Amino acid sequence: MNLLTSLEKPGARLFTLAALSLFLELALIRWMSANVIYLGYFSNFVLLACFLGLGLGFLLTERRQNLLNWAPVVTAMLLALATVSYTEIGLPNHAHVVYFGADQMSESLIPWPVVLGAIFVGTVGIFATFGQAIGRCFSSFKPLVAYTIDISGSLFGIALFTAISFLQVPSFVWFALISVVFAALFWRQGGQVRRLVLIGCLGMVAMAWATHRDTRALEVRWSPYQMLSTYQNVEKVVNVTANRVPHQFMVPVELQLDMYLAPYRIYGEAVGRGPEQILVIGAGSGTDVAYALAHGVAQVDAVEIDPVIVELGRKWHHDRPYHDPRVNLIINDGRQVLETSDKRYDMIVFALPDSIALLSSQSSLRLESFLFTRESFEAARERLAPDGMIVLYNFYRSPFVVERIARTLEDIFGHRPTMEHNEQENLTIIAIGHQALSPSAAMVEDSGPLPTDDWPFLYMRDRSIPPFYLFLVLGIWLVTALGVAGAGSRKTWQDQQWPFFFMGAAFLLLETKSIVQFSLLFGSTWLVNSLVFAGVLVAVLAANAVVQVFKPQRLWPLYLALAAALVLAWLVPYRSLLQIDSLILRYIAAVALTFSPIFFANMVFSRSFAESEKSAHAFGWNILGVMVGGTLEYASMAVGYNSLLILVAIFYALAFLTSLRAFGKASASVASA
Repeated sequence: MNLLTSLEKPGARLFTLAALSLFLELALIRWMSANVIYLGYFSNFVLLACFLGLGLGFLLTERRQNLLNWAPVVTAMLLALATVSYTEIGLPNHAHVVYFGADQMSESLIPWPVVLGAIFVGTVGIFATFGQAIGRCFSSFKPLVAYTIDISGSLFGIALFTAISFLQVPSFVWFALISVVFAALFWRQGGQVRRLVLIGCLGMVAMAWATHRDTRALEVRWSPYQMLSTYQNVEKVVNVTANRVPHQFMVPVELQLDMYLAPYRIYGEAVGRGPEQILVIGAGSGTDVAYALAHGVAQVDAVEIDPVIVELGRKWHHDRPYHDPRVNLIINDGRQVLETSDKRYDMIVFALPDSIALLSSQSSLRLESFLFTRESFEAARERLAPDGMIVLYNFYRSPFVVERIARTLEDIFGHRPTMEHNEQENLTIIAIGHQALSPSAAMVEDSGPLPTDDWPFLYMRDRSIPPFYLFLVLGIWLVTALGVAGAGSRKTWQDQQWPFFFMGAAFLLLETKSIVQFSLLFGSTWLVNSLVFAGVLVAVLAANAVVQVFKPQRLWPLYLALAAALVLAWLVPYRSLLQIDSLILRYIAAVALTFSPIFFANMVFSRSFAESEKSAHAFGWNILGVMVGGTLEYASMAVGYNSLLILVAIFYALAFLTSLRAFGKASASVASA
């Protein structure tokens, strides 16, 4: 009971609300991605709605009505909407048909634009209630103290969700934990409010349990990346769906599928013997490994990023490939293995590496995006033995994708790869080695720009933002404008906090760039991403502490330090850090290069925020800027990720100029604000 009483104290309540909002944000992002298939096409859709809701909520702090008690009910309704709008990708009856193909998608009960619109508005509503509650807590503290408590709570929320991801806790437990915290926050409220909260909490857990329970499945597991369901297909063949989309097929060797046989046939015809040492990237549940073992390979290094998929392969694959002593299992990002290994292989197999999961909710990238860039194939070439060969096979959906891969390999090796294409199944096998094989003609005249680490979009025809995403961004901006108009009073519009808005937009883009850079240096694993998010918040806390201790009087030196850090990040190529052999030293160098702009950016923010007369409104405008920055991340599709630093510099320049106007001093001091 003492713990419940302490939640009534402003500091404890602010910390709890910040932790709960961050935990719920991560839970909704993962749960919605697993249950609403359309969200796979809109990488940061739910995240943007969370930011917009929080920003609007901070502008609602002066409204008398307390909105937070509605959050559990609205959350339950949102989960129910996702449940009834569920669209199923049909499981094929034959093991050699993989999940590509929207023609197998059954009709949804509710049109997808309606579903997405309702999810966006509902998520905005949920987090507006949190924004209002957190904003009201800000008034009990000086701005920087409130900010420190808020960030500390957010850091705790990330740590807790990272822990349950590591423990592979099912989703209904997530929402049970959320419900317990909601109940604790409202335990002393009146009977009507408590009943409303209780109904919402029970509804959340019930909806999460309903989607987790699948009587057709052999088992349902939550990995750190996705929801995985295992089904018996035909005899001896087991399917695994990822976020309800067919993803893995455990095919026994006795079925002799050509897709898995072709690499060894091509290698044998070219070299005159079978491969002895091979690397399989995207080993999954083990079928590619099983076929390698059946061809007498002496050692297989099997790389798979998702540990739960490997566990399912151990348990359900008919051939039990992961129990063979010739298999060296590596749970890591395939690109990271290519960059750091010193072994030489007779064959490197890119085995259907087409993930369902996103690298991060804050970027448009998927887990395999950096496997198909020029730099990745260059690293693969360095890992080949003299007679070595790279083999890729997949159900590529468009000829320009196949030709793009072929052109990239041709640029690196100096000759065309050989390709085999099965039009009926849309299956293509691409093979290339140091020695030229029988070259294949181009499938299309123009494959567009070749993917690089800066522009890793294999499936985009050219460097542009697709019109669909432009309409999406414009729609979100329109909803934002209407939301601000509705949430804020006339005085709120007159009290616009443009410096904080521009800082927010710049910060989100800077954070996105940091995630991408760390993924390239240390792998696209869930742990790396969690450490990056935690590192960002630690940098924020450190900057906040420095400002509170040293109390810098002027802003312009901080902006100057920020500009220098951005220039350094622009000039120093990340690949130069890969030359550092020591992982610890490389990590230290990466932290210094990546987080120094974030540190100085937050010193700028903290110094400005310390003098804010209305901290809740200033923080609300900052979060709205973060949301706008999230929409501008799509610009990377046109200009690449490194060029996001230009947008970051522009937004911080605008923040500096508007701070001059807002505070009325050419030195940009905010001492008299």
